[in-house]
Amino acid sequence: MALGFAAPLFLLALLALPALWWVLRLTPPRPQKEIFPPLRLLLKLTRKQETPTRNPWWAVLLRLAMAALFIVALAQPLWRPQAQLVAPSHPLVVMIDNSWAAAPRWQEHLRAARRLIDEAQAYNVPLAIIATVAPADTDTRFMDAPAARQYLDTLAPQALHADRKTAFTRLADLQRTTAELQLAYLTDGLATMQDRDAFQQVETLKATPFLWYQGDIAALGILNTAEKTADAFSVSGLRATGGSEQTWTVTAHDRQGRRLGETPLTFAKGEKQARTRFELPLELRNDIVSLHVGGLNHAGGAYLLGEGAQYRRIALLGPAPAELNQPLLAPLYYVSKALQPAGEIIYAGTGTASENIEALLAAKPAVLVMGDTSTLPQAAIGKLGQWIEGGGTLVRFAGPNLAASPQDDTLLPVTLRRGERTLGGALSWAMPQKIAPFPADSPFTGMAPPEDVTIAHQILAEPSPRLTEQSWITLADGTPLVTAQNRSSGRIVFIHTSAAPGWSNLPLSGFFVDMLQKIAATANQPLADNSHEQAQTLSPWRTLGADGMLGQPPVYVRPLQIQTDKQAQPAYLTPPGLYGGQENLHALNLFDKTATLAPLQIPPAPAIRKLDYARSGNTPLSGSFWLAALLLFALDCLLVLLQSSVWHDIARKFRHGATVILVAGGTAAILMPPPAPAQGKPVQLAGQTHLAYIITGNRQTDETSKTGLEALANFIEQRTTINPGPVVGLNPEKDELAFYPLLYWPMEPDSPMPSPQAIERISAYMQHGGTVLFDTRDQLNEGLQLDDSASPAGTRLRDILAGLDIPPLEPAPQDHVIARSFFLMPDFPGRYRGSPLWIAATAQKQENRLTRSGDGVSPILVTANDFAGAWAHDGKGGWRFRTVPDENMQRVWAFRGGLNIVMYMLSGNYKADQVHAPELLKRLGR
Repeated sequence: MALGFAAPLFLLALLALPALWWVLRLTPPRPQKEIFPPLRLLLKLTRKQETPTRNPWWAVLLRLAMAALFIVALAQPLWRPQAQLVAPSHPLVVMIDNSWAAAPRWQEHLRAARRLIDEAQAYNVPLAIIATVAPADTDTRFMDAPAARQYLDTLAPQALHADRKTAFTRLADLQRTTAELQLAYLTDGLATMQDRDAFQQVETLKATPFLWYQGDIAALGILNTAEKTADAFSVSGLRATGGSEQTWTVTAHDRQGRRLGETPLTFAKGEKQARTRFELPLELRNDIVSLHVGGLNHAGGAYLLGEGAQYRRIALLGPAPAELNQPLLAPLYYVSKALQPAGEIIYAGTGTASENIEALLAAKPAVLVMGDTSTLPQAAIGKLGQWIEGGGTLVRFAGPNLAASPQDDTLLPVTLRRGERTLGGALSWAMPQKIAPFPADSPFTGMAPPEDVTIAHQILAEPSPRLTEQSWITLADGTPLVTAQNRSSGRIVFIHTSAAPGWSNLPLSGFFVDMLQKIAATANQPLADNSHEQAQTLSPWRTLGADGMLGQPPVYVRPLQIQTDKQAQPAYLTPPGLYGGQENLHALNLFDKTATLAPLQIPPAPAIRKLDYARSGNTPLSGSFWLAALLLFALDCLLVLLQSSVWHDIARKFRHGATVILVAGGTAAILMPPPAPAQGKPVQLAGQTHLAYIITGNRQTDETSKTGLEALANFIEQRTTINPGPVVGLNPEKDELAFYPLLYWPMEPDSPMPSPQAIERISAYMQHGGTVLFDTRDQLNEGLQLDDSASPAGTRLRDILAGLDIPPLEPAPQDHVIARSFFLMPDFPGRYRGSPLWIAATAQKQENRLTRSGDGVSPILVTANDFAGAWAHDGKGGWRFRTVPDENMQRVWAFRGGLNIVMYMLSGNYKADQVHAPELLKRLGR
């Protein structure tokens, strides 16, 4: 059936149309028109019988159609109404996939679920809702329709796979409370590894009917791998169907969410798998923590990269094997082959040891490997010591030269005995030793000791109280094979045998590769304490949402347990995301290289009724019928007007009045001033900079912000070449923020808290180069303490900052660019004086980064000095507020500080870059 009615009883009114037809046919006669004088009128008066005349047939038909349309509209017609889905006999269970695959079409799931709840309410049927992604302790029970709607509103897609096995187990537990039930399963359409076990329970269910909503996965796609190579990232994508040629745009982001680069990922026609490469400098590749696909607004369009994806620069103090006539005889040949997958290998040149070490350290490697080296120049030793203390990892190998050298080498983790130890041979009682199980606190814990590796020669370490804790690998007789020592932020690792096969078969084994790659992977990282537990606990740093974006972890997320012998899997309490410290992140992804995208198969259960989300709802047509009836009513009024004598009088009078109307309208258009731009909308004037403020809703505060910024704009125009445009008030939830380099935000504790959408837009604005100046304006009463502020404005500021992704803050140093961008500022006073101007901390060693968001400009400024209160004018040539203390120079310094802030926003760190001018001129040879 294509047409139905929600209130069909109103259609009974159609039976009254014949009576209406009879009434409409009778009308009184048209009035007779006579011309004055009255005497002539009286002469023509005659008494005659008057009879009613009839309306024309088309008028009667028009009005009958109009009445019929009104009646049908009241009956609430529906297009394509489906048959009743819910039976009135048994309880209803609505199972819904709230997985990542349901996120793109989540509203369709909600519409289908709401319709089922409405039908259950109509028959007073109890119902239950089971989500396939839910906490393990979820209480599943029957409820009434209002409670079900409330629970449905709390559901949201999660960045996890549907756990159908657990969901059907809950359904089986629920069925024990009732003889029979009816089931509606709203699927995401994507198959999982648990489907077979889950659907085995369907055969035992007594569910009549069984409604199956089949989701569509044709538009789904995922990023399933991102592998490091020597010069790029290799990224792999997978789509559900191999249709026509398709290109994705994959973007890379760092820890602060800044975009570092993008690359196309193209699927050939008919292909489901595609690969691309991120060709970026090593420093930028190591900063990447997440990859995103534009247009895929779900968790499948994101892939996370932790410290395991860091591709390090490794320096070898020796020539490249390819430059030698006999590369297999190169001292570090086996080392270079083992470390090639772990990082970018750089080699020493043909210069002296000092020159080679200086050249290698200039490339800023994470690891430097030395072979059998006995002596180094003191200058080189000093530079190596500074590099190690700064975070470098030095790896050294034993050999004959080192065994014969004096024991005064400071670049060793332990004191060595002079000479080498020989195991096996004609003059030795000892046999070559195998490797013992690894100590509990060793970074190699969890790896199996190799059975095929034997050590025939080694250099022994002098016994000491700390030798045991410094030993990462020992031989079967207890002598150390690998020792290490932390020095400040760096580390020295010594391997007590040679890097070539002369002393052992270690370089020929696969364990040699794993050992060196593990050492390289732990460079610049503190070692986990595994002495008391076999699992590493990492706190959540950022978690992945169903929309594919990284955000603050929800309160229920638990730390991630990294087992040494088991790969961590995402779960409800440990969703996909980044775990650990900000500088030592572990990525937990939803997909890996084994991921597939296959459609969900309907289980072989009896009486399953397949439904489509697109047709799960009804399309109301009442509005269309109301519109048609109103159009007929307007047509009827127009025809009646054309038939009456009034129309002729109007037409005659219009000819005389048209001229008057045109003249009056033209005069009004000339005298009317042009409309002012709408408050809160971006004023797009070419070549102008606009100062903007956030509208708080408090009339006095907003007026102070507006007049203060107007006075500051006038001050800037008088002293610089900048010609600011009109000041604009903004609503961060609705207005575009990208037009303005600086937003002034006065804290108003009584104003409503910004919505999550507004906070998200502010955060995106700051991440893309914009700056927000927060002003609590309470220095006189409370003062600004970001760590623990008790003032209402400070509390509101902390609530807003809690939702923003901002860097650590510090008071602006006197040598900061913002203090010298135009005037030399000793501090930044406003209406009050005493609060520092807080900016993003500059102690984050970013001097060597190749990209900077906002050209090094701080995305956030915080003060309590009430800047706008010092700038605001009263519109009469005076000031709105007095400064505290009431000194004219304080107001002058307030304006100078505002000018400095604006210049800092517009010009960035150009003055800070002047310190590099001597080095640039030196390189240019000038």
